[in-house]
Amino acid sequence: MQCQQLFTFALSSVFCYHFPRFHSLWIAMMIAVFIGQLAQNFHYLGDLLAGADIGILSTQLAIYFSQKVNR
Repeated sequence: MQCQQLFTFALSSVFCYHFPRFHSLWIAMMIAVFIGQLAQNFHYLGDLLAGADIGILSTQLAIYFSQKVNR
């Protein structure tokens, strides 16, 4: 289930980058998934934080390197 957390946060980060107008919606989606999985005891808090960090970091790195390559 950790992959789901990574995917959700990575996808939301990409949407925040490409559609900044809906930034609040993407952040709300991240928080809703986080709270939902924590409330249903699917994951420990540390698992969720690690998944969120890795998902967001990998997306930011991908955006950074794609901008470097496309210049």
